[in-house]
Amino acid sequence: MNLDDYPDQDGKKVWLSQDEVDPLLDATDDVAFRLAVRCGLRSEEVIGVAPNDVVDTDAGMMLRIWNGAKTGEYRETPIPEALANTITTIADVRDDSGALSRSVRYLVEPVPKLTR
Repeated sequence: MNLDDYPDQDGKKVWLSQDEVDPLLDATDDVAFRLAVRCGLRSEEVIGVAPNDVVDTDAGMMLRIWNGAKTGEYRETPIPEALANTITTIADVRDDSGALSRSVRYLVEPVPKLTR
């Protein structure tokens, strides 16, 4: 695990190295977990992802993360092509528009199992 001070505020930035991430991803094929790890999404953002949030831009495949439905504001984060394909394919097998309609609690359950 890596720690670094923020330049202009209290607290620390924390992130995993690629060597730490790879075993976690090898241990599960959970789409929600992969979105969090590969795209840097917060748990609340993961459960809101829908197939139409995946967009192909000049910069490559991106995932739109909506800040608020009322404002229409979003940010884009790169998404690996295989993960983008998984998200868009979910729409073909699901009846609802949300790709990952699970609770935030569900997202943290796999973590202790993977880190043992």
